[in-house]
Amino acid sequence: MGTLLYRAFSVIENFRGLPVAHVHWVPLRAERLRFGPLDELVADYRELSAEELSITRGYLDEFLTPVEANQLRRALQAGFGYTAELIGTPVPIPCRNGSGEVIYPFRALPESTWKGQEIVAHRGKLELPFDILALWKGNHTEGGF
Repeated sequence: MGTLLYRAFSVIENFRGLPVAHVHWVPLRAERLRFGPLDELVADYRELSAEELSITRGYLDEFLTPVEANQLRRALQAGFGYTAELIGTPVPIPCRNGSGEVIYPFRALPESTWKGQEIVAHRGKLELPFDILALWKGNHTEGGF
């Protein structure tokens, strides 16, 4: 089995005024994802323009390493009682959608995509080596994911 990087989400009842919220958890690290050379992490790396590569770096930074994914899962459960689901994506990660367009990071999507967003600082709240950005929407048909 190959290497996987992860995205994390939770389905939470009675969250920020929504009966059911779908929350995407995005790591906010001080540095870029350090899991391997970019050309090994990104599918079709050599075919990306400089602008596309910049967008791709931001997209890739929103993934979690296996260690980070497990840390986040434990921290959300211990800190808030939230269960986090992990979606594994095999490396190299495709960074284009079905139309051939570069996939944008969640953080770069228009604000209207989300019902809300909030940075959760790890200091004093979660046992993590990084902060996380919570981005939520009310149901699966509302923008985003």
